[in-house]
Amino acid sequence: MRINFAQFPIYDGIKKEKLIANNITEAYGDWIYKNVAGLKAHLLAEKIFKSTAEGVEIDEEEVDIIRRSTSMLPGLLADSLNDYLDKKKE
Repeated sequence: MRINFAQFPIYDGIKKEKLIANNITEAYGDWIYKNVAGLKAHLLAEKIFKSTAEGVEIDEEEVDIIRRSTSMLPGLLADSLNDYLDKKKE
């Protein structure tokens, strides 16, 4: 699955009526680097951090790391990531 973290759609509020493109490459890559253990998570953090507007290819194991991390994230980002992954999976 290809994900564009440089223009990632994040909800603007709890109503989830609007999505706003945000560059989360540094913030989310850094967050994974600091908070998720394991070599695969470390490599994913670097991959996200270095990604461009062309997006980055994420494998199933990396998707699982992202999904497991969402329980520790603020609601807007957690819901945005989970909903995005659900839609891409369809």
